[in-house]
Amino acid sequence: IPTVIMAGGFGSRMKPFTDILPKALIPINDKTIIEHIITKFNNFGVYEFYISINYKADVIRAYLNDNKKNNKNIIKFEKENKPLGTLGALSLIKNKLKSTFFLTNCDILIKADYDEILKHHKVSKNDLTILVSVKELNLPYGHCNIDDKGLLIDILEKPKMNFLVNTGFYVMEKRTLKIIEKNKYLNFDKFVKKLNTNGYKIGVFPIDDEAWADLGNWSDYSRFKSSNLANIILE
Repeated sequence: IPTVIMAGGFGSRMKPFTDILPKALIPINDKTIIEHIITKFNNFGVYEFYISINYKADVIRAYLNDNKKNNKNIIKFEKENKPLGTLGALSLIKNKLKSTFFLTNCDILIKADYDEILKHHKVSKNDLTILVSVKELNLPYGHCNIDDKGLLIDILEKPKMNFLVNTGFYVMEKRTLKIIEKNKYLNFDKFVKKLNTNGYKIGVFPIDDEAWADLGNWSDYSRFKSSNLANIILE
């Protein structure tokens, strides 16, 4: 099935790197991040890609066209004429997608069994499956529980809280694209609200926090490069 890679963003959190190159071309070892993403899909038999581009679009197009000569990937580019948010660019290709497809941001790396994710999506009969990471946060303070009158019930000292974090990796059915208006700005949270309002089924697939790397800002990028996480996810 095809994969859509959203690579049209300005990469504001990665300045000054993105003043020169788009965030899709962030270097990780001997490859750019988008090449690592494509390789991971290749490992599961996926070779058809739609890449939405906007900021420094010609640089991304030229780089990937130059590097696909010796592989069997089919890469099609869709250029935004204006910024369309995290999901609006799907309106440009919704007539080209015929069935189920993967969708991923261009600044994340996921180590998971993509076959299992797809199987879960199909068995669950979801319209949208969101890959989520189990994130544990430690609050370094005492958390005060109060009642509706503002009186203290108790204090939890340095509590641990678990959250399910959106990784930016999805499996989607073509029918979900019906609610996306062409050339209209749309972020993912608004898209999910529209799906819920219209009765679509949305599920999640959890992965371990160490199976996901968000490289969209300098602190996470530097931590990833200097830690063992890079070896785990890229192996």
